[in-house]
Amino acid sequence: MRMSVSRYDKGLIDEIERLEKLTTWQSAETAPKDQTIIADMGLPWPVEATWCGADSRWVYANVQVGLFHGVYNDFYFENEQGEENELRSWMPMPEVER
Repeated sequence: MRMSVSRYDKGLIDEIERLEKLTTWQSAETAPKDQTIIADMGLPWPVEATWCGADSRWVYANVQVGLFHGVYNDFYFENEQGEENELRSWMPMPEVER
């Protein structure tokens, strides 16, 4: 028995595939080097990263925390660099609708 897919169903399938690409970790080898990405650099959390062509490395923002009045409550970002092979996987950054 052969089933046909309507235009509506095809559109829905295309949208599901598009959303899966936005929410599924992708292979490091496919990471774009011309845009900012969400990266798995081996830390316990994902980070925002971009490729630095001048150094041939990934540059990413890593959250840090320091003591302030005896309490760890002083959060800030520190730039880190990682070799090309340190990127484990990636996701595209979501677009912000304005």
